[in-house]
Amino acid sequence: MADRRADLLSLDEAARRLGGISRNTLLRRLAEAGIRPPKPGRYAMLTEGDFAALVLAMRARSPAPPAPAPPPRTPMDALRAAARRNEGRRIAEKTRGKVVALGLEK
Repeated sequence: MADRRADLLSLDEAARRLGGISRNTLLRRLAEAGIRPPKPGRYAMLTEGDFAALVLAMRARSPAPPAPAPPPRTPMDALRAAARRNEGRRIAEKTRGKVVALGLEK
């Protein structure tokens, strides 16, 4: 029995061996890989075989594609953005003194 327990990894130990991922991430990766760790007692444990299968499944995941680079900004784009900002300021200045009271006071 002692040998058999020596072949088991706790979930915390497995997470640490996977680069310090969180326990929740480990549980999510186990579910994605379809691995259900045995629970010989109170706590779930991983066998070395399950751990190896998990590592292979995690390597098989394709990384997210990189985000596309934004198109280069032309001087005309910069002028348009500045005009939009200035237009907003102009509208705010025009309406600053013209706020209408709704008369909702008690």
